Amino acid sequence: MKKIILFLLLLPVFVFGQYYKDDSLRSVFGRVDSKTNALIVTTEESNFLNRGQSFFIELQDTLSTGDSLIFVVEVPDTTAEAHFSFWISYTGLTKISTYKDAYSILVLDSTNVTAHNRNGNGTTTTMLTITKSSNADSISGTLLSEHLGGSTEFWGVLGGQKFILKNNSKYIFVITSGANNNYFSGGAMWEEFLAIND
Repeated sequence: MKKIILFLLLLPVFVFGQYYKDDSLRSVFGRVDSKTNALIVTTEESNFLNRGQSFFIELQDTLSTGDSLIFVVEVPDTTAEAHFSFWISYTGLTKISTYKDAYSILVLDSTNVTAHNRNGNGTTTTMLTITKSSNADSISGTLLSEHLGGSTEFWGVLGGQKFILKNNSKYIFVITSGANNNYFSGGAMWEEFLAIND
């Protein structure tokens, strides 16, 4: 009796892992190693990396006192979700402000930022539109966070900020320097969770 129960419990894993053609279902039910028949388990990050649904950007610049870098992340009206995290390091006094629902922003001299697929064989492009600028006539929206760090003697770093971005909205990240020769380095990484029917 115990063998029958064990067989019935393992049968769905074998069937779905070996033969299911739908990749979205295969990730839910697992994959089976062809030699050992053992269930293969991967991390969520590795799963999205393998699927080509993980993206990143990296940027560097040198700022003077009063200089700003402004990043606008536009999220389309979609059923998919972007799980977005970013990190920033700097060598002088720096303020970092994050805004949500910033529909009325007017950014000058903006340029597009190219996002790269973390899977070198992936052909999927991100659903997000990201631009950067050094000027803004106005910034409005809900202030999510404000960070102040660094000094003339110590460099600073901000990391571990992660958001599930709201669909059909804009996020704004403003980096303002309080020192000359302030070397800025930063980036972002995100996974795009597609709707079950996509």
